[in-house]
Amino acid sequence: MHRLDPFIIYTVKLAMTYQSVDESLSSQDEKAMLSQRHESPMFPETLARVLAIKKFPLKSDEKAPKLQRENILSLLYHADEQWVNSTLELNQSVKQNQGSHQHAIDHVHRQQRIFLDTCHILHKHLIDTPKKFSEPIWFAAQVLHRQCHVRHLEPFTTLLKPLASELWMSMEQLRRAIHRLIQKQQQQTNTGVLSLFFSASYSSQKNHRLLQSLMPYLTTFEQHWSIFERSLYECYVQTVFGKHDADLLEHNTAHDLPLSSALFSDSLTQMLPLVLDRAIDRHLLDVGAIQALDPIAFVALPRLAILAGVTWLAHVTGWRTNNSELPAWIQMHRETLSRIATAFTELEVQLLQTSSKEKRHSFVYTYKALEKALISGCNDAVIKPIYLDICIVADSILASHLAQSFTTALCHLFKHVGLQYDIEFQDEADAIPIEQATLLELTF
Repeated sequence: MHRLDPFIIYTVKLAMTYQSVDESLSSQDEKAMLSQRHESPMFPETLARVLAIKKFPLKSDEKAPKLQRENILSLLYHADEQWVNSTLELNQSVKQNQGSHQHAIDHVHRQQRIFLDTCHILHKHLIDTPKKFSEPIWFAAQVLHRQCHVRHLEPFTTLLKPLASELWMSMEQLRRAIHRLIQKQQQQTNTGVLSLFFSASYSSQKNHRLLQSLMPYLTTFEQHWSIFERSLYECYVQTVFGKHDADLLEHNTAHDLPLSSALFSDSLTQMLPLVLDRAIDRHLLDVGAIQALDPIAFVALPRLAILAGVTWLAHVTGWRTNNSELPAWIQMHRETLSRIATAFTELEVQLLQTSSKEKRHSFVYTYKALEKALISGCNDAVIKPIYLDICIVADSILASHLAQSFTTALCHLFKHVGLQYDIEFQDEADAIPIEQATLLELTF
């Protein structure tokens, strides 16, 4: 199974953000515009129509289920009700012309996120795999379904609209199925067939069977979501890069690893599984190096993690916006990390703040060259300053008093990843101690 390369998603989003800024503005004004919160570009009436959803009211003799944290069905019902109410409030605000409608619009988006997050809980309970339903993807489907255009993707409306409508209709079917199940259980409760359903734990065997009836609708919804999401991002990639190799998009699905929360609990170590997954997929690290607990893997992964932490995982680490609370591993390198972030900002402005697809490709090539350099060495004068700073930060971990703790976390990660590839690990006692590895002696 494949998904989109997270670095490419990061690049596309950044390029689209820059493209939304008037090129005539000064760089200082551009930064201000990027950071401020924009009013919706749509007319309020149009946006209210786009966000509108159907209400499924209970019958006069039916009662709403009591909201209980352990009852998924009650969570879905109340999340749906609050979502519907938020759209009605927006519609009322527009009709009464109550000045700015931004608060009401934000409220609808917030309620949509809550409902989609609750669907994520249901999905994980029934299918036992994490599937995140991102609200901006759903909003794009709403826009297209209501005969409007997604900004920057106007040429692809004909392609995307049928997929958006299928997703929208599958959402309606899922919502309707949830309400039908609630009505059914109300009837059974009233006749004494099933008592106290809504106060029972959703994890009970009985409630699990009841929730299983939602499986066909949830599966259909997930399938349409995945198709639309992928097509949407493919259109963005084509807008940013023009013609491109399919390999630019592809990325193997990350492994679901049972990792110790005690070992992977801060902004650096939490990134390691994601970074390793991408490194293997992009052939930056060989599985054999992980099998042998090769020092190359121990040196390369923290370097790649520092790089990811200021680029495609910056939204997780916060290192680009606020590095005042760095993890203990790299606290002493706050200034160096800021220098890395500044260098990337300059590189991104130079290559992504443009309509030139060639320059955007250059950004990708530069980034991938830096990734390879962090493993095999750097001879490129353009990227060498960033390369050296990343090495200073990452390699200091393995040369400090924290080296043993960090390598323990890496060993734990490598073993779990290796299990996915049927790897037989050598004993840790036979592995070369990372402190003695000659690769720690950097040659700049």
